[in-house]
Amino acid sequence: MIEIIHDSRSDYVIELLHQLLCHDVEEGLQTWSAVFDQWREAWRVSDCQRLLREIKRTALPSELEPVALLLARSSEGMLAVQLGNLDKAIVRYQQAIAIAQRMQNPAGEVGLLADLGNLYCLTNKFAQAEECLKQALMIYKELKHSAGQARTLANLGNVYRDNGRFPHQVRR
Repeated sequence: MIEIIHDSRSDYVIELLHQLLCHDVEEGLQTWSAVFDQWREAWRVSDCQRLLREIKRTALPSELEPVALLLARSSEGMLAVQLGNLDKAIVRYQQAIAIAQRMQNPAGEVGLLADLGNLYCLTNKFAQAEECLKQALMIYKELKHSAGQARTLANLGNVYRDNGRFPHQVRR
């Protein structure tokens, strides 16, 4: 179904997603995310913006509203990065992190923290980058996620290098 969606007209796809969200919210959110990623990677920016508007207007069960809002905010952040609007991306990632924290969702929070840390590094906000990445590293350790720990340590190394603090010993 996802391959068909990639080349389909956006009106059809958005109506299909709306129907799916009304009948099976979890599957609808997963499909929405996959479609958004495909369209973003294909630079279908106006279609991505329309998807974002539609998901915000869709009435969802109250227990899934935070999930949809988290998905929307993180997707807005990704799109803003792609369009080069890093300040807007930072704000959207901060909002998404706050939602993940309220949901007590460390697995969702950790990726957002790592992304935000990398954004801060790109914008030469090294203290904020270091703080986000250290928080992410701590959560990855709690989750026993070794690949996430390795990526985060590498990103911390990039922060130290870019900030002129390399070689700074990063301790696990």
